[in-house]
Amino acid sequence: MKEIILIGAVMAMFAFGFYIMDKVDHFLNDNYSRLEVMEHTSALRIAMEDSSIAASLSDLLEEFSKRNPDCDIYFMTGNIHEIQEGLTENNFDLGFVAADCQEIQKEEYSSALIMLKRNSLSTFVIDIPINPIDTTPIMIKVLWKRDLYKRELNQFVELLKQYDKFCDAIA
Repeated sequence: MKEIILIGAVMAMFAFGFYIMDKVDHFLNDNYSRLEVMEHTSALRIAMEDSSIAASLSDLLEEFSKRNPDCDIYFMTGNIHEIQEGLTENNFDLGFVAADCQEIQKEEYSSALIMLKRNSLSTFVIDIPINPIDTTPIMIKVLWKRDLYKRELNQFVELLKQYDKFCDAIA
């Protein structure tokens, strides 16, 4: 009698083990497919010291979006130290800081000085444009990690080099 109970318990454990392994297999397959989707999703993450830079980049970003319609663009703002930390940790692809910024001069970064015209901002909530008082162009330093290979980043940098509003100071 004990043998029958023991055999039944062992069979139940095997059935439970197969059930758990099937659930783990489905879980892993689902996560692998999600990882594949995430790896193939293209995105460009841009950090800037001043949010008004986004309005000045509108022409360049429009051209980039036309060339890369499936690429998502994310904007973040922060101070110079947050931008440097984000670039170091690969949280950002590009950093836009003041041209005279001396805090970030590490050799692991490439940089370019760009001349941007000041554009008006539009608020989405009340649809009122905010026009700049000073309309003189501004000089901005663009930073990116030198050893980071990312297709979207390389395409954006190439567009920077071709864009007629920018200086020839790509380092």
